[in-house]
Amino acid sequence: MKRIDHEIMIEQNNSYTIIRLMDKEESKDGKFVSGTWQHTGKSYNDQEIKFTSDNPQCYYWEWHGPHAGAISIGTKMGRGSHKAGEETMFQVLINLLFARRMANGKFQVGGVLPNGGGLLTYNVKPHFFAGPILWSPTQYER
Repeated sequence: MKRIDHEIMIEQNNSYTIIRLMDKEESKDGKFVSGTWQHTGKSYNDQEIKFTSDNPQCYYWEWHGPHAGAISIGTKMGRGSHKAGEETMFQVLINLLFARRMANGKFQVGGVLPNGGGLLTYNVKPHFFAGPILWSPTQYER
């Protein structure tokens, strides 16, 4: 699998920021992709807006397809309990809906609109509030 980095702009009201997603794993049928992500300093106030204070080693995202699926972005870490089947916990912070993965591996908004919809799980005060957000892929050159 060729590694692809994606930059996704997240917007709400007059605030926006860009996060970077890095591919790490893809299923053979292309219907599942996962990887890591990071905050960037690209934002409406030119500062890094943090969605979580968890260790960056736990930053995780996944996409389920095959067509207009969803990108779930959050943290994945070992669970405190040791119940069978509960070795890890994925806490979703951002859910991007109607995310379409193209043949070249890049994401686009499914449909004809330039922005997709999504949900932010928690407040990121004073920048974002839990609830509906808009998202769009941005151009990223590595």
